[in-house]
Formats: sequence, C-alpha cells, structure tokens
Amino acid sequence: MAFDNLQAAMNQMLTGFLSALDTWLVTALVLSLFATAAFRPKQIHDRIRFRWAVRLLGIYLIIPVVVGLLLTTDLPPNAASLISQVGLLIARAVLALSIVRALQALVPAHDPDET
Repeated sequence: MAFDNLQAAMNQMLTGFLSALDTWLVTALVLSLFATAAFRPKQIHDRIRFRWAVRLLGIYLIIPVVVGLLLTTDLPPNAASLISQVGLLIARAVLALSIVRALQALVPAHDPDET
C-alpha cells in the first residue's frame, strides 16, 4: 500500500517538476547567469539581487528532493497528492522569482531625474 502511494505520488511529482517548459527555463537561466557572471560581470548592476537569483535557483533545484523525502513516509493518498501539488506550486513560484530577480539585477535602475 505504501509503495503504491509513493510510486503514484513520485510519478505525479516528476511529471510536474520536470515539465519541458520548466526544464528549458532552468537551463536558460543557469546558462545566462553563468555567462553573465563569467564573461560580463560589469553588466550586473545589483549584485545582491543577482546573488538572490542564484540562491532561489538553488532552492528550486532542492524542492523536488525535499518533497520526495516527505513522500517516503506513509501518508494517505490525499496528503501525498496535496504535498506534491503544493511543492510544485512553490517550486514554480521560486523559479519565477529567481527569473525576476535576475532581470532586476541586470537592468540598471531608472533615475527619475534623468529624461
């Protein structure tokens, strides 16, 4: 019973976390963050937000592991489904926030006095 519950929840989690769009977004974000830091560090106008983007990307990559560890316990099917769905929602929100922080770090701040 517990193995069936775990297998169904893991299948749902993996299809949610590893969707094609998420995979391409993460790949593009990792490559762009690395390329910017390595080859154009002067393009980073806000280093604190850039570091937050990298940290949030790391958190996004850790969330499936944490959800998988939670699903190894003997949970009712409804609770396992809820945990995997909430984990997916949190992971996508963290990925979106990472992308926003990365863009904010690279775009110079607008000076209202300048025209």
